[in-house]
Amino acid sequence: MTVGTTVVPLLINGEQITSSGNPNLEFTVSNPFKPDQVLYSARGATPEEANVAVETTQKGFFEWKEVSYTEKREIFNRAAILLSEKKSFFVQILKEMAISEWFANVNVEASIDMLKEAASLTSVSPGTLAQSSSPDLSIVVNEPIGPVLSIVPWNSPMVLCVRALVWPLAAGCSVLLKTSELSPLVHYELAKVMQDAGVPAAAMNSINISSQDAPSIIKQMIEHKGIRKVNFTGSTGVGRVIAQIASGVLKPVLLELGGKCASIVTESADLKKAAFGVVTAAFANNGQICMSTERVFVVQSVYDEFIKEVAAAADVVTKEVHLPQRTRRFAEAIEGILSSASEDKAEVIYGSIHREDAFVKPVILGNVHEKHTLYDVETFGPTCYINSVSTVEDAVNKVNSSNYGLSCGLWCSDIMKAVELARLLDTGAVHINGMTIHDEPVLPHGGVKSSGFGRFNGVWGIREFQYPKTITISPK
Repeated sequence: MTVGTTVVPLLINGEQITSSGNPNLEFTVSNPFKPDQVLYSARGATPEEANVAVETTQKGFFEWKEVSYTEKREIFNRAAILLSEKKSFFVQILKEMAISEWFANVNVEASIDMLKEAASLTSVSPGTLAQSSSPDLSIVVNEPIGPVLSIVPWNSPMVLCVRALVWPLAAGCSVLLKTSELSPLVHYELAKVMQDAGVPAAAMNSINISSQDAPSIIKQMIEHKGIRKVNFTGSTGVGRVIAQIASGVLKPVLLELGGKCASIVTESADLKKAAFGVVTAAFANNGQICMSTERVFVVQSVYDEFIKEVAAAADVVTKEVHLPQRTRRFAEAIEGILSSASEDKAEVIYGSIHREDAFVKPVILGNVHEKHTLYDVETFGPTCYINSVSTVEDAVNKVNSSNYGLSCGLWCSDIMKAVELARLLDTGAVHINGMTIHDEPVLPHGGVKSSGFGRFNGVWGIREFQYPKTITISPK
């Protein structure tokens, strides 16, 4: 793609809208490798266009709702084929966003798998027979909730967008996609793939909104009577605002928010495997994954040996070409939190605290005090801290005391003990002898506490966008 020449359009009722006669509606998307350079531009929506997009999505709901499950299955499978055919294109535009080639490929393949899984679930029974004391027959039918506003992030831009589209669509809902202002091209192209695969134009709309206009226009769309549910993936701070707006008009939300994910290393852990898993999950995609490992609690008896293994693992993991954070502002924020922790006597276990423009050097800290910002604030950077604990029960308590509860890694050779500990952990997922980064279309994904609520993926993801309707049948 030629830098700076592309303008990402709005996609409303199948029409690609770029021209407006008002150049102020366009906003630029920066190049992470050269933050002062424009990667491309996007056409921002006006409040009036946002209303049209909602109303179009509302009309599209009634059309999509009537599409048979067999046709939906064919559409999702066609979308998977289209993504596979366009894989090199998507990998390229992801790499332009400073996403490594391996993670770009993960995004594409995971998106294809998700579409295939959704296709396989279109024939799941839409309801059940229920017990009832008075009518002759009672049935419960899962009905699509209606038009859904999907607000998606930039950090894993394909898979997090596809899940925000495919699970509402699989439930029978129409979707209005609000792209990220940092990755609108990827999101627009995915919406286009869904339309090209056969989703009716009115049922799959996509709009871009500039960062300065986003607060007011998003509020307007949430409050519009045409939107019946909102799903949002992003920061806890923004998620809290969206939940407050939605609560004011009594609308349900699905929120997948910050992680600040933890790993626990017990006395019986395979330390080499645990170290590699922890470091990989801390540094993958420069720490810009909601499931990234940022906190590690190690039982004191194996702490010193584990630190040696971590240094060896980090030497291997950091051999890859180092890439910048998505923006200079993000990099500055990460540097600030790390520098403050260092000044507060946290020790540097591996690497160094260093930033050059949008590039942040991977670093691992230790001895981070509970009162410090780093202890329980998500950095979204290539870093984690490792603290020793006296017992594994102490580690569980520290994980549970966090405001976050998305994913936890638990490294333990005693599997029955590990399962027992997993049941005690207050997180949406626990991965025994596995990284905190783990997401499959067949498993429910989501968190608790400040990590949000609701679940994507599989039958759980479909039911999020449906409501149970009771129908009783009595003789005439």
